[in-house]
Amino acid sequence: MKETGKVTKIENGQATVEIEGKEACSKCNVCKEAKTKTTIISGEKARQVKIGDHVEINIDSSVLLRVYALLYLIPLVIFVGSTLISYFIFNSPIKSFFIGCVCTGLGYMIVGRHIKKKEYFLPNVVIKRKKG
Repeated sequence: MKETGKVTKIENGQATVEIEGKEACSKCNVCKEAKTKTTIISGEKARQVKIGDHVEINIDSSVLLRVYALLYLIPLVIFVGSTLISYFIFNSPIKSFFIGCVCTGLGYMIVGRHIKKKEYFLPNVVIKRKKG
């Protein structure tokens, strides 16, 4: 997935990039993709950009699939597994449902920490400055 945008603000070591909507998305109108979005760049790349710079943000599709699996598949497996196990232990659907919800919440917290710690999940940012 490749997006392009313009740096609009830099503060506290983070750069805000306004991402331009794609033309095809504005014609389709199925999603809100056509509206302007913003994203935050931090770290070394944020120190290299200036306000007005155009940047290209590229996320490899295999990384995107891993993020989707971490955010959707793993919590689903945790919810179903913990609900079934707790149902066999307590024999109560209501208790099992709430235990499944609690375990899923804990799973999301663990997944969130994992994604934040791994630099592998960060997008590749290319800075494009106008010459002249």
